[in-house]
Amino acid sequence: MIPEPVVTPYTPARLPDGEVMTGLGQVLARRARMTPDLPAIRTEERTWTFAELDAEAIRLASWLVGRGLGPGDRVAVLGTHHPRTLAAVHGAARAGMIPVVVNPLSAPRELTEMVADCDPAAIVLAGGEAPGLSAEPPADRVLLGLGGGPSPENLVAPDPGTAPYAPAGPDEVGLMLYTSGTTGRPKGIELTGHNLVAQYGAIQDLNELGPGSVAMAPLPFFHIAGLGYAVLATLNGAELLLLPSVPATELASVWLEYGVTHVVVVPAILQALVGRADVRGRDWSRLRYMTYGASAMTPELLREAQEVFGCRFLQGYGLTETTGGVTLLSPDDHDRADQEPHRLASVGRSLPGSAVAVIDPDTLEVLPPGAHGEVVVGGHQVMRGYWRDPEETASARVGGWFRTGDVGSFDEDGFLYLHDRLKDMLISGGENVYPAEIERVLSSLPGILDAAVVGVPSRRWGESPFAVVVRALGSEIDEETVLTHCREQLARFKVPTGVAFVVELPRNATGKVRRGELRRWVLTRTEGAGG
Repeated sequence: MIPEPVVTPYTPARLPDGEVMTGLGQVLARRARMTPDLPAIRTEERTWTFAELDAEAIRLASWLVGRGLGPGDRVAVLGTHHPRTLAAVHGAARAGMIPVVVNPLSAPRELTEMVADCDPAAIVLAGGEAPGLSAEPPADRVLLGLGGGPSPENLVAPDPGTAPYAPAGPDEVGLMLYTSGTTGRPKGIELTGHNLVAQYGAIQDLNELGPGSVAMAPLPFFHIAGLGYAVLATLNGAELLLLPSVPATELASVWLEYGVTHVVVVPAILQALVGRADVRGRDWSRLRYMTYGASAMTPELLREAQEVFGCRFLQGYGLTETTGGVTLLSPDDHDRADQEPHRLASVGRSLPGSAVAVIDPDTLEVLPPGAHGEVVVGGHQVMRGYWRDPEETASARVGGWFRTGDVGSFDEDGFLYLHDRLKDMLISGGENVYPAEIERVLSSLPGILDAAVVGVPSRRWGESPFAVVVRALGSEIDEETVLTHCREQLARFKVPTGVAFVVELPRNATGKVRRGELRRWVLTRTEGAGG
């Protein structure tokens, strides 16, 4: 049986006034008090200072308290990439309520399920509409519209006479988010103040984000990476750039126009940018840090991006259930790429406050370096549990560990390498096949912008891999070229049985490939693709 996790010490996050953070509800209030006139958020229309953002949060908190809500009540926040979404989150948190951030553009069934499941005392439509939500609020629920959106009263909270401030403590639930629902019913994830303090304590000083920085992270706020980065920017006094969806080909121009210093990207974006002459020939001296993730990055692409942009790079690994990142491939690790190029394929080593191990998913024994198994996480960042779902909570734990469902392995120096999801692993002729491994090989071939691999039925092998590829701009790469490349790089049983070309891969809002949807498309298009 796996032993209890041994967790490395961590330093709790610090608030802007230097005090130790105990929960989410303190962050914006303290930042606005310390640096009220610093820019907090910039949009196409205007710039919000921290004082202005906090005033919006106070108005919402006051309005909710005036309607009888109090500490521990859940407030469903349905908002897009808009300042008022963040104001609603901070406003509910500063009054001791639990913000539950929900994707407003979810399918009607999924949205209805999530809103009903979290049983909110109030529903806030923050800076946009939720077409899947009925215009009539559920019985005995408050529905509040900030800056428009469907609402019975379209209420905008008046200026408060007082500023409610009763943030939840470290042992109380301070935030709820939902799983993506791509593999079943979405589950509410309860994160405590302590979880958040440990997360920000581990990452607060990693990338020199602070006053004068301009950060752009086009990630949704209903995902831990998007909301987490936005809260980090506020905690450290940086400006967050919020723009409507920007095409990949225009991102570089936006970074230059707005003087962006910190960006978050997915590998497909970098692949689209590094080969462009108008990107290679620009002055990138203001860009300081680039954080990447969500899918595999080949060492070749990463080295090319380092050459083009000249900034520092970092990435990590984590889940919503672990309050975000629990491992880090640091900027220093990237800088040593010439001496240790293989490390660029890893997601780094465990962060302070977290423990990470690889176990045999059947025997639950800890595996040695080099062996593939299930990644488990222990420590201060692991969620309290799934909301009102003790059975799911229990099944996700073994001892003091959370079972991620990801397949990984360690090297001798404690660097973690991810191979795939357990549920995505194929068994072909009795051999384990990891789509992510094949995808890394595909992405290393010039002419391929993006790629995904799914399993298809095979009369001979039971299941076989099949590749779906997005060509790079101007590329005329064909199926035989792709398969020849795979034959040179992979064992025979891992080589795809076929290749289909598409304009883009189906992804969810956080950039993950919708493999179920892709597999259904392959099966309807290519009968008997597995041979």
